[in-house]
Amino acid sequence: MTAMPRLLISRSNFSLIAGLSTVVLRSVEPSDVLYYSKGPVSLRPQLGLTEAYNDNIFYSSKENEKADLVSTISPGFNLDLGRLEDNHLFLTYEYDQVLYADNTRLNTSQHLLDFATKLEGARLRLEGSDSIHFLSNLIGGGERSSIGDRNVDSTTYSDNYTLTYEISPKTSAYLGGNYSATDYEEGIGLYDVNTLTGTAGFGFKAFPNLAFFGEIYYGQQAVEPNFAGPKGPHADFVGGFLGARGNFTERLTGTLKLGYEDREFSDGTPTPSAPVVEISLTEKFTEKTSLSLAYARRTQSSVQFAAYSYTSDQASIELAQALGNTGKLEARVGSAFSMNEYEQTPTFAQRTDSYWSGYANLTYHIQTWLKATLGYDYQNFGSDAAGVIDYDVNRVTLRVAVGY
Repeated sequence: MTAMPRLLISRSNFSLIAGLSTVVLRSVEPSDVLYYSKGPVSLRPQLGLTEAYNDNIFYSSKENEKADLVSTISPGFNLDLGRLEDNHLFLTYEYDQVLYADNTRLNTSQHLLDFATKLEGARLRLEGSDSIHFLSNLIGGGERSSIGDRNVDSTTYSDNYTLTYEISPKTSAYLGGNYSATDYEEGIGLYDVNTLTGTAGFGFKAFPNLAFFGEIYYGQQAVEPNFAGPKGPHADFVGGFLGARGNFTERLTGTLKLGYEDREFSDGTPTPSAPVVEISLTEKFTEKTSLSLAYARRTQSSVQFAAYSYTSDQASIELAQALGNTGKLEARVGSAFSMNEYEQTPTFAQRTDSYWSGYANLTYHIQTWLKATLGYDYQNFGSDAAGVIDYDVNRVTLRVAVGY
């Protein structure tokens, strides 16, 4: 019988192999696999891993809550042409694979594609952003009553461009265009909504770091059913803003916009005309501590019913605090509140939906290319409309992100 050959590794050979392996591993830097650059073009692969415990995945009432552990694997990349402060074209892509531990029928995937542009000459500057997101997820809020315990496929689009002409070092004029749309899957009890807006404005730099501006805009918002039924009327709207942006004090920066918007449905159905507001402010108390406030008031068309609009008030606050001397540990605590007041019409009764959330996150920047975040968030939704489900959600999340 022929003896089987044996592989003999002496202690000296083992030491040599181990040493060579250590050299190879040490010679591979994170930037070798997480950052590729050639001239003005750079590619940065990304990877996110998220584990979340959710005690009410279906946004159900208290007696019907179901919990689950949800895992999300999110590979992607950033493709950059140019640098942020110069002319540039940025492309970002992320793929989400969502996996449920118990409710495996909800396993799904999503694609998120975003594009940013900045092109600037001696006097002209074009800045813009585009996004297309192929989504598949559970829907909460007032729309949940039209869906049930299932994922909803949708595609969202957003295109926003501004062309600015510098008349002088202190004055400028600009034209803007914005298109946004949500396209739900066929056969679902929700309306697709799309909005097209054109804007013309001017700016005056009263101080080196503070500018005042004014603008007027006109747009249309249309809805399209995904079920058997007539197409709803579109809404025409026209409005204007006066505002300021920049540094209000040495530590306070942001934007203030105050205006008024007039709306009407194409079939004459009443719809509210009301003040519109956009506020975004950040106070930097120290190098480690900042507080951000935001508030917006706008009127929108319902995705549940045709010729039914609501005025939305949204407010948020966030405190960010760097911990320790290294700057690697950061805490964020915040809250958001929104109220949607639906206008009474001959067909629909007056209705108010409210949504409140709070969160606390702790992020550790382990390396410039690696960070971990532990977070908790709470959501509460309520409505005075019959048949709309009120709910609470508690969620604990651990996320690890790899990439520059």
